[in-house]
Amino acid sequence: MQGLFPSGMSDQVSTQGDVYSYGVLLLELLTGNRPTDDMFEDGVVLRKFVEMAFPDRILEIVDPQVFLLEKGKGGSSLNRSTASELLQEFLLPMFAIGLWCCRETPSSRPQMTNVVTELHAIRTSYVGLQQFEGDGPEPHS
Repeated sequence: MQGLFPSGMSDQVSTQGDVYSYGVLLLELLTGNRPTDDMFEDGVVLRKFVEMAFPDRILEIVDPQVFLLEKGKGGSSLNRSTASELLQEFLLPMFAIGLWCCRETPSSRPQMTNVVTELHAIRTSYVGLQQFEGDGPEPHS
């Protein structure tokens, strides 16, 4: 399958291969594109597609469903301020993790424990942002 795995990647099962796959999955979820989509040809793969847009043009490639889900949480439209905060606090860090996991060289990919640490930090920041705006869940006492 062209574009699904980096060139030179063997068919051997490895933790670093799992990290790569996780990164691809994350980029799929954020863009709404599959690595096997017809749009990826002539050496352009999902990772390269995201790299070309990151960070300045990320809004051009993000799956619009991400914004619909955010809009639906509070029942009101997503304003410019909220969209900017969503971009800075959630989207850019999530895309960065996806790209980090998809690095060509297995030794340059993170360990999953580092990925989980980063994901927790993003979640904490995002939930804190929602609670500040009054849209999030009530804090536990």
